[in-house]
Amino acid sequence: MPFRTLKKATIVGLCSMMLCTMSGCQAQTQKTNNQAAAEVPLTRQKVSANLTRVVLTDYQRDENQVVIHTVPVDGQQDGEDILDASSMDGIVNFATSAYPDEKITHVLLINDKTHESHIVNVPDELVSPALSQEQDDALPAMAGIHLPPRGVRIDHTIRARAGLGASHQAKVDAVLAVARSKIGTKYIWGHNEDRGQYGFDCSNFTEYVYHHALGYHFTTSSRGQYRRVGDPVSFSNRSPGDLVIFEKGRHVGIYVGNNRFINCGGGLGKVGYLSLGPGSSLVE
Repeated sequence: MPFRTLKKATIVGLCSMMLCTMSGCQAQTQKTNNQAAAEVPLTRQKVSANLTRVVLTDYQRDENQVVIHTVPVDGQQDGEDILDASSMDGIVNFATSAYPDEKITHVLLINDKTHESHIVNVPDELVSPALSQEQDDALPAMAGIHLPPRGVRIDHTIRARAGLGASHQAKVDAVLAVARSKIGTKYIWGHNEDRGQYGFDCSNFTEYVYHHALGYHFTTSSRGQYRRVGDPVSFSNRSPGDLVIFEKGRHVGIYVGNNRFINCGGGLGKVGYLSLGPGSSLVE
């Protein structure tokens, strides 16, 4: 979803230690992009044979259904309308991101070239639209932030760059280093390199980053990340390593400091930096 269409951001704290606020962590890692990339486990990447381009969507309120019309594409095409038709994760994420204020029980995917179609049921926890998170009331709660954060489980099978007991700064450094190592990776709805696929959508990117940086494992749905992951932080207390979630889960990225965030998509069609404000553009 192009960032220029997004208007309201929610900040979610994920790097804080218990009994710490999010306001005292401004320094960024000094490691180079090449060093960061070398420390991220490599996966066998593949491009799906079921890539499609979304050409039309429609929300049918009487049936709580999103209809997605697609046409096949080859693996060389790119853009933020590229959807892996074999990925239930991607289909559901696309639908709930496109219609964040609507109840969605299932998605009808139609291939306009072959006229084939199939229905994907939306998981129960993602059916209802996300409730608003009031940031102004969230700041006092940060004194008792969860460890691990709300909605997160620790994956003890992965060698995270910073563990549960690491300092706040070490956690932020780890998150930003892993995120930077993926700059330039293409946007594909439903893809996550942890599954051996090439590319990410916005919320698969954020989950991948926190997974490899901190061992955090949580939903790859942007609607789910808005509703169930982390603790909201007031915008004035944003700090590097926080999730930045737009319009109840329409888009998500990671705040890096200096009023910028790193994301996959947001109008870039790939992983890159944007500014938090009107007329945002790639800045690095």
